Amino acid sequence: MAQREVSSWAPPSAFHFVFYAVPQQGFFCPEPWLGRPNSLNTGEGLLRLPPGEEFGWEMEVRYFPP
Repeated sequence: MAQREVSSWAPPSAFHFVFYAVPQQGFFCPEPWLGRPNSLNTGEGLLRLPPGEEFGWEMEVRYFPP
């Protein structure tokens, strides 16, 4: 598989952004995460919204063909 280039941008305080890939399979998955690892159990980094509140974020992923 040819070398590919990808860039991403997100506000540092917004969330964790992970790229998951299996090179032999020829794909990758950009995965936005809100909270830290194991946050459902620890409560660390969770965003708690009162009833009726909304939350939105913006991210950008760019693919640069070879």
